[in-house]
Amino acid sequence: FDHSHIEAAAKKVPVIVINGLIELPNTYCILCDEYKAVFQTVSSMLSGGCRKILYLYDSQTYSGMKKLMGYQDACEAFGISYEQQIMQKVPKNLESLTQIVLESRDEKGNFPFDGVMASEDLLAIGALKALKGKNIPVVGINNSVLADCSTPTLSSIDNMLLALCTTSVQILSQIFENYTVPQKISYNAKLIERESFHPTVS
Repeated sequence: FDHSHIEAAAKKVPVIVINGLIELPNTYCILCDEYKAVFQTVSSMLSGGCRKILYLYDSQTYSGMKKLMGYQDACEAFGISYEQQIMQKVPKNLESLTQIVLESRDEKGNFPFDGVMASEDLLAIGALKALKGKNIPVVGINNSVLADCSTPTLSSIDNMLLALCTTSVQILSQIFENYTVPQKISYNAKLIERESFHPTVS
């Protein structure tokens, strides 16, 4: 990724990066360990009996790639090779996404996966719409208001956005007051359990 614009800005003012990691002078990164959260959640799904988990994503930012790596590494830890993994880059559009998932069915109407992990809640809800009536666990990320509004309600990883934003403001205030502050602060995410998935291990 080209960070030249951030590097230029950081020469003039302190720069706070939320949920990204950029190692530059005068740049401070406040992020959530989404890799670990996805790794643990996918591992829980695999421990619960899933073997073909569909991973839906729409971006390849720093955050997006960490989530994807969490999925891939969890699969490999359970003996599922890269060739056996099911990863699908999809548009951030509910109708299109739902149609893509529906079109993956075989001639008997069966889906080629037994679980879904999505890089954000909107993508997970698109999968839920396509899977209506199917007993297939689905998990999203962001713990947004959409998770409570969906049917069934969506289990979602809370990536601590409120804490990240609050800490960013605090760090910036401390910088202006000439305090020494760390250039990187990391939070742990947590899975919020709802109807779409109940993990079998912690």
